[in-house]
Amino acid sequence: MIELKILIVDDTKLNLAFAESIIKKYNLDVEMVFAENGMVALEALRKHTINIIILDIVMPGMTGIEVLKKIRSDQANDNIRILMFTSINDKKILRECLESGATDYINKPIDEVEFVSRIKVAIRECKYQTKIKDTQYFIVQKEKLIAIGELAAGIAHEINNPVGYVQSNLQTLKKYAENLKSISEEYGNFSKELLRNVEDKDILTRIQSIDDQKKHMKYDFIVNDLGELFKESFSGLDRVTEIVQSLKNFARQDKIDLIKAEDITQIMDETLIIAKNESKYYVNIIKEYQEGLPDVECIRNQIGQVFLNIIVNAIQAIKGQGKAEKGNIYIKIYSDNINIMCSIRDDGPGIPDSMKSSIFDPFFTTKDVGEGTGLGLSISHDIIVNKHKGEIILNTQIGQGTEFVIKLPIKQKFDV
Repeated sequence: MIELKILIVDDTKLNLAFAESIIKKYNLDVEMVFAENGMVALEALRKHTINIIILDIVMPGMTGIEVLKKIRSDQANDNIRILMFTSINDKKILRECLESGATDYINKPIDEVEFVSRIKVAIRECKYQTKIKDTQYFIVQKEKLIAIGELAAGIAHEINNPVGYVQSNLQTLKKYAENLKSISEEYGNFSKELLRNVEDKDILTRIQSIDDQKKHMKYDFIVNDLGELFKESFSGLDRVTEIVQSLKNFARQDKIDLIKAEDITQIMDETLIIAKNESKYYVNIIKEYQEGLPDVECIRNQIGQVFLNIIVNAIQAIKGQGKAEKGNIYIKIYSDNINIMCSIRDDGPGIPDSMKSSIFDPFFTTKDVGEGTGLGLSISHDIIVNKHKGEIILNTQIGQGTEFVIKLPIKQKFDV
C-alpha cells in the first residue's frame, strides 16, 4: 500500500516535536513532512505529494488562513485533507477556515486522544477517496473493454461476410479449374492422336508450336500445382474463419441464462489463437490435455479472459528477459472428477517474494507506467474465485518461472 504523507505546519518547534511523537507512538500509517511557516509549507507542497495537512492558524508572516486559501486556489489540491491547528476559540475564525476549505480542526493545547482520532479520520477519508478513484478508474477501464469487445465482435462480423464470398467463389473456381483441366487433357490426348495419324505439315507444325508454348509457360507444372494452391487457399480461409470465430466467442457478452457446459480445452485453444500474434516470436506453447475431459459449467468469455490475461503476462515476462532463444509456456489441463485443473506455467523470470501477496490486488502491476492497468490478475481472481467458486493458485520462483493453477468445479451453482 502507498504510504500517505502528512505535512505539519507550525511556527513552534515544541508543537512539531509533540505532534511527531504522538504520530510515532500510535504507529499511524503516514510519512511526516514538517514546515515552520507558510512559505516553507507551500514549497513542501510543491516538492511532495501531500495527502493531509495540519496547519497552524496563528503564524508570523503568512497566517494559516492565508496559506489555506492559497492551497485551495489550486484545483490540484482539492483532495488534500486540511486540519486547522489552533488555540483560538473564536467561532467566526473557525467558520472562515471551514468555508475556505478546511476539512477539520485540532485544538491546542494538544489533547492526545483528540489529535490521534482526528488524524485517523483524515487517514480513513484519504483511503476511501483513493478507493473511490480506483473504482472510477476500474469502471472506465471496464467500459473501454466492453466497447473494444463490441467493436471486435462487429469487425469479426464484417470480416465474416467477405470471407464467405471468397470461400464460395473459390469453391466455384476450383470446379471451373477441374473442368478446364479435364477438357485440356482431352485436347492433349486428341493432339497426340493427330500427331500419330495426320500427315498435314501445317497441322503438325501448329500442334508442335502449341506444345512448345505449353513447355515455355510450364503448363504441366501449373495444372499439377492448381490442386495444392486451392488446398492452401482453403486452409488459409479456414484459419481466418477460426480466428474470427475465436474473436467473436471471446468478445461475446454472456448473460446468466447463457451459462452452460463448455469444453475447457476449446476455450484454451481459442485463447491461444488470439494470443498467437503476441506469442509466435517469443515463446513455444506446449500443450498437454487429458483425454475424455468433462465439460465445465462456466461463462465462456470470462474463462477465456482469465486464460488470455495469464498467457499474455507470461509472454511479456519472457519477452522482457531479452533472451535470444524463445521461452516456453506449458499448458496442462486435467481433471480430478470434481474439478477441472488448468496449469499455465512459464520459464520466465519468476515473481519476487515481496510481490506475491499483492499480485491479485487491483491496480498492482510490475510493468512500467502506461504499459498495464494492474487489473488483469485482479479481474481474473474475481472471475475464478467469486463468479465461478473456484481457486487460482500462484507458484513462482525467481529465475525458474511462474505457474498459475486454475481450479474450476465441473458442476456448480451461480448466483443470479
